[in-house]
Amino acid sequence: MSGINMETIKTLEMINMLVQKAKNGVKPFSEATLENMDNYIFYDEKAETENGFPIVHGMMVDEDHHDVLSTLDQYINSEDEYTVRVRFDEDDYMYIEFQLDDGIIEIDENGWYVA
Repeated sequence: MSGINMETIKTLEMINMLVQKAKNGVKPFSEATLENMDNYIFYDEKAETENGFPIVHGMMVDEDHHDVLSTLDQYINSEDEYTVRVRFDEDDYMYIEFQLDDGIIEIDENGWYVA
């Protein structure tokens, strides 16, 4: 099977992880606490781009800190092959958009879909 390699498998694993966390909810990073930081997907509401909000990957949340250390894009994607953003449609429905060079995958609490 050509075209499938370990990077493909790792990407699918990450997409499935996002679906599982989306079932718990997606929240702005300002709502991250020490107690909930592992249970939700958090987006950096202070770093909005025209494509949406970056998803927080690395964070420091304790009594003294509340900092975004890295985004999911920075963690998984050193060559800018794709972007992962939290988006809101015109009805304020939230979804995650995984944008590749040749297509888009939308992710929500129900699964992932090729858009």
